[in-house]
Amino acid sequence: HCPDSKQSLAFATQIAAPEWGLTGDLAKNYLASRRPELLINFQMTQIGRVQLQRPSSSEIDMDSLSSNFAPTNSALRLMESLAVCVRESEPTLVVGETGIGKTTVIQHLAQVSGNTLVVQNLSL
Repeated sequence: HCPDSKQSLAFATQIAAPEWGLTGDLAKNYLASRRPELLINFQMTQIGRVQLQRPSSSEIDMDSLSSNFAPTNSALRLMESLAVCVRESEPTLVVGETGIGKTTVIQHLAQVSGNTLVVQNLSL
């Protein structure tokens, strides 16, 4: 996931698209329109192309899911990228401007996947 939309667009149109045999416009339209689907059931949570198995001891109350999470395209794409890190047990550092929703996306991912979240704020 590239947090800088200009860099992401430049990479997709100038580097990735030619390698994949696509036009830059097609890659640009795909980036703008792609919205990962969020599916939740008792055994697993799926965010786009990523499936996370729910711990057998976890229960989900669909009514109590975070109401402060706005499932925008960019939030769902970030959640999908973070879900890959969770699935692969990769340590992850999320950086960005204050108030853009980094913690909210991670909290919602932990909630829908039945995982416990430990937040470490590294602000100085």
